[in-house]
Amino acid sequence: MAEKARDKKLGQGGPQGVLAFVCAFAAAVFSAWLGYLLGACVGTVYTARLCATVAPLVAFPIFFGLVFSRLRDRRFSESIGNALIYMILTAYLLAVVLPLLWVVFTSFKNSEQIFKAPYAAPSSFSEAVSTGSQNYQSAWVKSHFKDYLFNSVKVVSLSLLLILAASVPAAYILGRFRFKGVRALLVYFLSGMMVPGALLIIPLFFQVTAIGQAVTAAMGIAGFDARSYKFELHDTHTCLVLLYASGCIPFSIFILTGFFRTIPSALYEAAIADGASEFQAFFHVMLPLARSGIIAVAIFNFLELWNEYMMALVFLNSESLKTIPLGLAGVSIMANYKTDFGLLFASLVIAMLPSLAVYVVLQKRLVRGITLGAVKG
Repeated sequence: MAEKARDKKLGQGGPQGVLAFVCAFAAAVFSAWLGYLLGACVGTVYTARLCATVAPLVAFPIFFGLVFSRLRDRRFSESIGNALIYMILTAYLLAVVLPLLWVVFTSFKNSEQIFKAPYAAPSSFSEAVSTGSQNYQSAWVKSHFKDYLFNSVKVVSLSLLLILAASVPAAYILGRFRFKGVRALLVYFLSGMMVPGALLIIPLFFQVTAIGQAVTAAMGIAGFDARSYKFELHDTHTCLVLLYASGCIPFSIFILTGFFRTIPSALYEAAIADGASEFQAFFHVMLPLARSGIIAVAIFNFLELWNEYMMALVFLNSESLKTIPLGLAGVSIMANYKTDFGLLFASLVIAMLPSLAVYVVLQKRLVRGITLGAVKG
């Protein structure tokens, strides 16, 4: 019995060694990456390279010996999977947060400091405040980011109102009622998600032009002077709002349809039994219950439309009508010629702050809306 136990224990050495090697290798890679970042923050690029070289050489044997020696403990063996998961999640968290912090720190430095020590923090607090205030003032006033921000807020807000006004009632009908052709109608709406947006730019460009010509001709027939009352959708926020709404409505209907199906039918039936009409049951019962799903859809669409670039680039020409992505692209091009990268990073911070604020404030409703909408009713 003792020999069998010993053979069994020796036979487990192979898998334990492989698992210990994987854990130690992951820790070494993570320590090299973290050592490079910390070395760059406190010193030069050579310091960062030295830390990135020494850190894995120290971390690998330590983690290998620690993991391999404790893998024989059953409780430790059961928790090693959770430890790996937390390690991966921690690495992902740092990979997301550290670049954002680097962008914020870099926005408080001038171009000379960025080229001299790109990953280092600002040398002093007073100098960082002075340089940062200049960068943000230049981005806000001289680069017209206040106008770009107002245009983005205007376009995205109107687009969201139009998207929700069209998709919420449609999703309610498709999710709560059964009638002939409901599946075909749902497939018709979802087919809008199957076509890449880049393929629609050229057809939409000619269609927008044709609509403007048709409306101008109709106004001429009605007696208006075509030269004085020429209707044009190009280079207007109206055109962009209509394009954004039409592109996001299929996705919104898809999410909200699944969400409305998760709402218990007993609540709707109780409202109808109490004498409520269909409109009253929708506005006073079903709509408040679907608030989390509506907010989740609004957040998804907001993040997509706030960063949308291609449609705005094609259909907007005037400088006064440009949105945040177009203005940021212009500042990026200008920074390459003027070597003002502090201005560029300050513009990046201004552009990403609204998205971060919306997500942080409404993240709980976003997660709740996604999870409830994923349950089949």
